[in-house]
Amino acid sequence: MDYTSLGKTGLQISEMALGTMNFGSRITEEQSHAILDKANDLGINFIDTANAYGKSETIIGRWLKSSKAQDDFIISSKVGWPMGKGVNEKGLSRAHILKQVASTKEKLNVDQIDIYQPHFLDNSVSVDMLAKTFSQLVDDQSIGVIGAPLFAQAWKRLQWYYTSRINGYNNIEFQLMPFSLLSRSIQTGDTTDICEEYNIPIVTFGVLGGGLLTGKYTSDKEFPENGKQMMKKVHEEGQTDRIMQELQPLADDKGISVIKLSLAWVLQHEFSASSVIGVSSPDQLEDIMSVTEISLTEGDIKELERISQANKIW
Repeated sequence: MDYTSLGKTGLQISEMALGTMNFGSRITEEQSHAILDKANDLGINFIDTANAYGKSETIIGRWLKSSKAQDDFIISSKVGWPMGKGVNEKGLSRAHILKQVASTKEKLNVDQIDIYQPHFLDNSVSVDMLAKTFSQLVDDQSIGVIGAPLFAQAWKRLQWYYTSRINGYNNIEFQLMPFSLLSRSIQTGDTTDICEEYNIPIVTFGVLGGGLLTGKYTSDKEFPENGKQMMKKVHEEGQTDRIMQELQPLADDKGISVIKLSLAWVLQHEFSASSVIGVSSPDQLEDIMSVTEISLTEGDIKELERISQANKIW
């Protein structure tokens, strides 16, 4: 396993990160713990979760405590989505953030959350209030690193950055962004340029296009009801079949799966410090890890760029 510096934080993270959205929902706690055991064995030291991922934080916390591995992993979590029926049990108010930070620490069995970020920006909260709240969480040692919101325009992230810089707040030092052969929005805006300018590391997720690049959802198979609406629409329009028809021959020529081909393409991009991948079994995780040994030729990359530009969704 290779590791890379997380910007200016001093932390070292594995080039592959473990996504845990399906912990406790699609897979049991026992299965989740087996995956965490395998991740540990493989040298993965970066885990991505969120308070909105159901039982995920609790399952991770129980495993960390039983394995005594709290100091061996970098844990990233998020806040913002509704956590109850009350009108104030959602969003990014100071009260909600403080409540959720305490809850996440308790669930994870940690004194400090390594990386913490909003899922999105809340227009009812001023950027100054948001930046100040997150800065104070660092001062209080509740969190270690502030992450920029996942879903926000680049200029909004920059506004947060300069608000913190002007006021002497602890600043953004991490960015999680979707990126795949189907999702290239990170490259069409200013995000990569801004992050490079201010030495903010980018970690990519959604590297398999919400499941569309797994080959599981061809036209003769039904897309899951809980899948993202945009992905469901793409599937229903038959774009999944077109994508797979173009990618499969290239994958076959290299003797690998479309999953590994797609992930290998993501790993070719230097702006991605690490890539988050979710799995449903330890064997699947071990199999996917071999992608780090796959070498793509200039011809492969050129052809994948052509396929990507023809089929990208956003």
